[in-house]
Amino acid sequence: MLKLRVIISSVLVLVGIIIFLFLTFPRVKRVRKYNKEVNSPKLFRWNADVMEEYPQEYKQIKLSRNIWACSYLLLVVSLAVGIVGLYVSFNYYDQLIMNISAILLIASCLIGLYTFRSYTQIRVRLYQRILEKTTDEFVEDRLKIVEESEIYYRYQMIALAMIGVAAVISL
Repeated sequence: MLKLRVIISSVLVLVGIIIFLFLTFPRVKRVRKYNKEVNSPKLFRWNADVMEEYPQEYKQIKLSRNIWACSYLLLVVSLAVGIVGLYVSFNYYDQLIMNISAILLIASCLIGLYTFRSYTQIRVRLYQRILEKTTDEFVEDRLKIVEESEIYYRYQMIALAMIGVAAVISL
């Protein structure tokens, strides 16, 4: 039984690492390259105009972004608790803290997936409303990048959840 748990958890960790390396990182690189090219006073002015024109959507975006940031902080806390749990399990042979951190990791990944999805859906709807009024290439590019960032974040959270499940199985 122990061998089966170790094999399953190691396969989950390997699949999670492969997802990080081959699916997440190339998309992150594309999004960051685009953001470096576009970040300018024009972008900030455009964002300010959009906030004035669509205040209701801006409030929804702000709320979902804040909830997503809290889930991301929970993710960081669960990783820190996991590091402490590794120390405790190696020195005192107590895996309780590791179990708690793995469960926190899985919960924060699921919350992060849901909230980031709602955040990007609101942004996509907003950009589509803007595109109905005007055919601006800048808005089309922003829409593509928002969709791309949602995809890479989804892969990232799935990989982290797989690692959390592997930690729960192995302990």
